[in-house]
Amino acid sequence: MAKQLVVKNKLVKAKALKRLMAFLVDIILLNFIVAAPFRGLLSGMMPEGDFSQVFNALSSNPNLVYQFNLIYIIIGVLAFIYFTLSEYKFQQSLGKMLFGLYVVGTEKRPSLLQVAIRNLFLVPVFPFILLVIIDPILLLFTHRRLSDFIAKTDVVEYEKRIY
Repeated sequence: MAKQLVVKNKLVKAKALKRLMAFLVDIILLNFIVAAPFRGLLSGMMPEGDFSQVFNALSSNPNLVYQFNLIYIIIGVLAFIYFTLSEYKFQQSLGKMLFGLYVVGTEKRPSLLQVAIRNLFLVPVFPFILLVIIDPILLLFTHRRLSDFIAKTDVVEYEKRIY
């Protein structure tokens, strides 16, 4: 009698390297779509010279510093919207789709609030900017970011097993 093979999909936590690679794909994509339109504006605003000349020019012109900060906040908010809406609607960003990763919440699907909380690190204002430092460190040691702990979410992938 022939044995029958059974394929089962099992959800497992995504590996940190896979998560990093998916994030890099998303950042490259966002660089072309979101940041590129601002590049010309930013380079036109930037004073020329060596570091001390640029520093002195920025120190003496708070309005210019305000404009730079405003542009960086706009870029961060657009990135936040991209990740939040794609993870809420599809449970994936484009980078996560490429690597077969999914965001899950306490229920199977994460709520809009959960994906918003887990993506706050993208908004370049204090205290969220601290997550840019804390999240990768925790990801290396616990396989979850602080943002995931707070939002009660996780990033998973399907592992196929043949029995």
